Amino acid sequence: MGLPIKKILLWTAIGIPALLVGGALLIYLNLPDVGDLITNNPRTTALMVQRFREAKKSRTNLVIRQQWVSFAKIPKLF
Repeated sequence: MGLPIKKILLWTAIGIPALLVGGALLIYLNLPDVGDLITNNPRTTALMVQRFREAKKSRTNLVIRQQWVSFAKIPKLF
């Protein structure tokens, strides 16, 4: 004897949205806190580290010129 079709539909109607909400919550909770970037400038960024590695690999001298820009001066994309 199999499960009644109503029971299967009910579990599907509850299960799929629950999985989607749970997945979205998991992603949201794992995002980094960027609130500190409003007032503090990071020493290095992932792009800077990548450029350091590329320069080291190609044996060129790399000089980083970093300039702080206020959060208000960064253009909004959307």
